[in-house]
Amino acid sequence: MVGVWVDLAAQAEAVLAKGCTLALAGATPEEGYGSFAYVQPPNGMLAEVVNDEILPMFEQWWAAGAV
Repeated sequence: MVGVWVDLAAQAEAVLAKGCTLALAGATPEEGYGSFAYVQPPNGMLAEVVNDEILPMFEQWWAAGAV
């Protein structure tokens, strides 16, 4: 699996339009997919796309050594 920080709603729509399947998301497409989505291209690889709006929260968490 590969994970990337992105503008989630825009990137999810883009990869789905190119033939990927939505495997799971934190919210419905109408709600912008929430904070994450798992998409799967025809080759079977699973990719996690994470809303880049929550990246600062994760950076604070990592900096605090909470991992």
